[in-house]
Amino acid sequence: VYESHYQHFASYFGTTFQGFFSDEPAFHNAYGEWSLQKGNIYDRRIGDAGLALPYSNELLDMMRQQLGQDPVPLFYGLWYELEGDSQRIRHCYMDCATKLYARNFSGKLGAWCREHGVQYIGHVIEDNGCHARLGHGAGHYFRAICGQSMGGMDIVLHQVLPGFADHSHNIPCGKFANTEFFHYGLAKLASSISHIYPHMDGNAVCEIFGAYGWGESIPLMKWLCDFLFVRGINCFVPHAFSLKQNDPDSPPHFNAAGYPQKAGYTMLTGYMNRMSHMLRGGMHVCDAAILYHGELEWWNYDCMGCETPAKQLYDHFMDYDFVDLDSLKAASVEDGKLLLHQERYPCLIIPAAEAYPPDLKKTLNRLAADGLDILCIDQCPEDTAFRVVKLEGLAQDMKYHGYAHMHAVTGNPYTRFYHLDRGENQIYMFFNEAVDRDAIIRLDAEDSVSVLDLLNQRYRTAYPCDGAVTLHLEPYESVVAVCGPMPAFPEVEQLPERVEVMQNAWNISLFDTVEQRVVRNYTNVTTLFNLNGYQHCPSFCGEATYETEFALEELSADVFLQIFAEGQTVAVSVNDSRAQLQICKPFLFDIRPFVKKGCNRLRITLCNTMANRIFERHTAYLPVYPGGLTKPPVLYTN
Repeated sequence: VYESHYQHFASYFGTTFQGFFSDEPAFHNAYGEWSLQKGNIYDRRIGDAGLALPYSNELLDMMRQQLGQDPVPLFYGLWYELEGDSQRIRHCYMDCATKLYARNFSGKLGAWCREHGVQYIGHVIEDNGCHARLGHGAGHYFRAICGQSMGGMDIVLHQVLPGFADHSHNIPCGKFANTEFFHYGLAKLASSISHIYPHMDGNAVCEIFGAYGWGESIPLMKWLCDFLFVRGINCFVPHAFSLKQNDPDSPPHFNAAGYPQKAGYTMLTGYMNRMSHMLRGGMHVCDAAILYHGELEWWNYDCMGCETPAKQLYDHFMDYDFVDLDSLKAASVEDGKLLLHQERYPCLIIPAAEAYPPDLKKTLNRLAADGLDILCIDQCPEDTAFRVVKLEGLAQDMKYHGYAHMHAVTGNPYTRFYHLDRGENQIYMFFNEAVDRDAIIRLDAEDSVSVLDLLNQRYRTAYPCDGAVTLHLEPYESVVAVCGPMPAFPEVEQLPERVEVMQNAWNISLFDTVEQRVVRNYTNVTTLFNLNGYQHCPSFCGEATYETEFALEELSADVFLQIFAEGQTVAVSVNDSRAQLQICKPFLFDIRPFVKKGCNRLRITLCNTMANRIFERHTAYLPVYPGGLTKPPVLYTN
């Protein structure tokens, strides 16, 4: 396929054609004896009786060389317990099979693309730990995509949802999402390999938005993007842009006639581009390396996933990378820190496992002898002498040893950060993933810090007090803090302190964007309500416009308006000014340029999704948010 494209379009390679994307390649081996099948499609692993295994003469030769003997008499141990040899033969098989996969698939495709001036990107199926297994997996995440130009992943099918970091939930394909993996493992796998494999140059891609259904609002998409940005993803492939109207395959599709939030999607992609550029280049700075657990699982059949210690760090405002054994074998230690490409890790964390394969022991012993602090979670093999730390005490131990380099003031465990050292700039992205609590961060700084709102292309200057700048983030809010030279954005001031709740009478008009007509009007409404309530317009899809008047006795230096809405985009116009559009909380509008002393006309337009109009299986798993304004706006003035 690649070569035939080159034959026809060689002159466009590297310009019009940036490269090729491979989607979810895998071994896809199933059970040869179906009566022995167990678990789910993500859980097929070496050691399962009845599981058909990929095979070739090259694999056999490679295993013979690694074992130093004919492997065929040991093959029984691939499926059943063979005393003294099961661990060795299973580990050898997986090690050889995944090395051949790397050499003959992603390595070969990546080399061809680079020779022809284009990139090779994509992702494997990573779900629920299958990235280190057979079946739907490719056996070893790092080896499976090491030939790519970027780290790769996807988020589809409600695998990640706001507020579900601690709660497993069902997803539309009829399975449960292991939220610990999806929230603490998946995106960090893609960004980690981009940090430690030099040819990826810190770039990691996500296939995003697909199969969330028509209930996937632009505010949810913004949250998903920030969820990924703060984990180091800086390139995106939007999924499922069908040319068909209302295609049932993996919606939403943004060319659908009457899609109410189309303008919001345009604003979102502009934000994604700006943030992607801001988070490229430089060196990622974090607090720990965590060993990728693939080889541990092959050796033990079962072990702790690398996402489990990751959660302990992330929920205590510490960042991390996953590192693979292949990279560790070439790593060095300098001044007590693990050196991998540009990365400098103050310690290495090993997920809990009863036993370690010999090559891992050898590598860890060398690194420990060179001065690296190695922390084993809960247990350590008898013939090793690394530090053992209980899982629940990991974060406290990290802070005690001075490995945590950032500080959160509140006890909000969903406060996230990403730190890039770009020489003249220190770049920090902060994101409050919580849906119901604020986040406060203390950023060490001796000089002023520029706090960027990349969505609305503006910034404010924050000044240090006692050697730190304090940042306050509302739920869903993200900012970028820049220490050093600033981009050319307009500066805005802090919010005024005086607050007035707008207890107004409203005229409401509902415009159906699919049918292109006004479907209902409400006049002189003094008590706000859910437009999608059963007694009103439960099937409404389109624009809800609220109009009122408010008075200003004096003109203030600053006037801000805050709107409270869920799952909708919000546009505001004052005195017939051009509407300002915002696509996510906190929906805060600077209206000072448009107000006047005395009476002012206010128009607020909220756009919902197609979920009330198009019913399909993906949407059935998402909540349908209340429509329109259900809480009065707030006016901030001096």
